[in-house]
Amino acid sequence: MKLQEIDFATYGTIQPYLTAESAARAAEVLEKAPRPSTFCGCPVPDNLNLITLGELFDIQDKAQQPDGVLAAVRVLFPKVSAEKMAREKVLSVVGLVRWIGREVERINRLFAKIQPRYTAEQISAGVKQLNFGAFGLLDWYAKRQGISNQDDVRGVCWVRVYTCMKMDNERAEYERRLNDIFARKFKTK
Repeated sequence: MKLQEIDFATYGTIQPYLTAESAARAAEVLEKAPRPSTFCGCPVPDNLNLITLGELFDIQDKAQQPDGVLAAVRVLFPKVSAEKMAREKVLSVVGLVRWIGREVERINRLFAKIQPRYTAEQISAGVKQLNFGAFGLLDWYAKRQGISNQDDVRGVCWVRVYTCMKMDNERAEYERRLNDIFARKFKTK
């Protein structure tokens, strides 16, 4: 039987019994599994740009837990039952999971890229210890937008939050550069 024909549940059953050679061949095929265009009859988006910040956090959180990969898939496809997922082709499930992982990594890289650059003085004062995680991001955006409940931010598209953070960080860097220019200018007088 070819791997392309096996459903996810069957593969889970036979996988522990594969020879080392068969397991290596299967792993090689699974590593190349593409993003499916549909999953359990539902269209798969081209990217995760339209998910909310809450969905992004849920995917990241669930993917860290045992058997969380499938729970992460259920964030995107909440109406898909575990039984239906088990009947989906293994290449489709693995392709989807690998694609979700790549998308989350891409999003994380985007956020990492816009992190502010700190001065030596800020680092010395301990700015890097001020990491409040997901709640800190929710709280920052809520304050920025005048939202009284941080949970309401979970429903905002992550791209909107990212764009606001990028603009605020660029504005802060501009103001710091401008202040440095003024400080040098008045120091020379």
